[in-house]
Amino acid sequence: MTTVTESPTIAVVVVNWNNENDTAECLESLSEQTYDDFCVIVVDNGSKQDSIDYLLDRFDWPIYCLNDKNLGATGGYNTGIREALNRDSEHVLLLNNDTAVDPAFLADLANSLDNLPSDAGVVEPAIHTYETGKLWAAGADVNPYTGQPSIVTRIPPTKMLSALIMLLRPQHLSIPMCLKT
Repeated sequence: MTTVTESPTIAVVVVNWNNENDTAECLESLSEQTYDDFCVIVVDNGSKQDSIDYLLDRFDWPIYCLNDKNLGATGGYNTGIREALNRDSEHVLLLNNDTAVDPAFLADLANSLDNLPSDAGVVEPAIHTYETGKLWAAGADVNPYTGQPSIVTRIPPTKMLSALIMLLRPQHLSIPMCLKT
């Protein structure tokens, strides 16, 4: 992967904060995707300079957004979502930086979302452990008494997403911070 698509179908947002090794492994796995209409937006959340320099030296193809300070995961993702919307991306994928994905990951996830009705705003894959391949998460359930979510490790469909990996249709976003500027 060496080029940036101006209006990609999918913009993948990865947030880094002083964790260049995991982020590098995530980027390596994204570089092997069979799906080719995507860009990667790396949001650095005010890391030490050597962390961002490490990534910039190894990976020249992502789009980099550098926050002056650590805005947390949500703030970092909002920075990336704004960049994706400014690029007119059809979908935005929020991906934890400690994730390595299968080469067919983007193609399969995009196909899943594209085969749903247009009012479906988000899909999430089943998530497996890196070491063993065992199912780790397949969504989440909410305890009706406490309101606390818990990760589900079974498939069928669940009541909510775990929010570890999400492919979104931007038209369903209504958060003022995420609107085009």
